[in-house]
Amino acid sequence: MVQQGQFLAADTDHLTITVARRPVDIRRAEVRRLYRVSERKVRRFALRGLGIGATGGATLGAVAAETNKAQWSALMALGWGAIGAVIGAINGTARDRVLLYEAQTP
Repeated sequence: MVQQGQFLAADTDHLTITVARRPVDIRRAEVRRLYRVSERKVRRFALRGLGIGATGGATLGAVAAETNKAQWSALMALGWGAIGAVIGAINGTARDRVLLYEAQTP
């Protein structure tokens, strides 16, 4: 059976996690693997993508435009910033799984 919850405590006999706001004790002998799953970082990655995209777009607009450089830079910064924010938000939905414990097989 797979249990998912927030880790509370562990001792030599039991592991305690919170599932649906209730503490659940699991016998340590029944635990085969224990993973730590990171939080999603959608906002942070979206802001990072926005900044990178806007900077790249503004630079591209300033370098590539022959007339109205300021307007093209602003327009390109908005467009590429939005694309960068979407890409960053998608990347931020991923969660890292780190194996903390694995029972030895006989």
